[in-house]
Amino acid sequence: MKYYIDTCVWLDHLENRSGPGGRPLGSHATRLILEIVRKKDTIIFSDLNQNELKNKISAQDIDSAIEILKAMQALETVIVKQESYKEGQKLAKERNVPLGDAVHALIAKENNATLITQDRDFERLRDITKIMKPEDVIPNRAL
Repeated sequence: MKYYIDTCVWLDHLENRSGPGGRPLGSHATRLILEIVRKKDTIIFSDLNQNELKNKISAQDIDSAIEILKAMQALETVIVKQESYKEGQKLAKERNVPLGDAVHALIAKENNATLITQDRDFERLRDITKIMKPEDVIPNRAL
């Protein structure tokens, strides 16, 4: 299986963030990544992910995470196509979602990947690609 991890989930993992009511978002994100590696599945990582992360995380931390997952043969990097940005602009306007979210959904679709996110905006994009939360992928024994 392939998984495209939304930038918010990468941030949950890298910053060990908590959500409302102390929801362990960082723990869920980390366990998701470990489960994907354990099952020998693939994480799709785009240049859009990288650009969004650079606004919050040091380039060195991003590169370290990417290199570790590449060494484990668990990560495939992709460059967003110009057509995806054009289609994303139309989709964002039609669905009233941020452009980045529309493009993330299209990247997941183009790569036959399940999009993993905690962002509710993606509810309006469920017909584009399969969307799940990290905790929906993690086996119950791992929670």
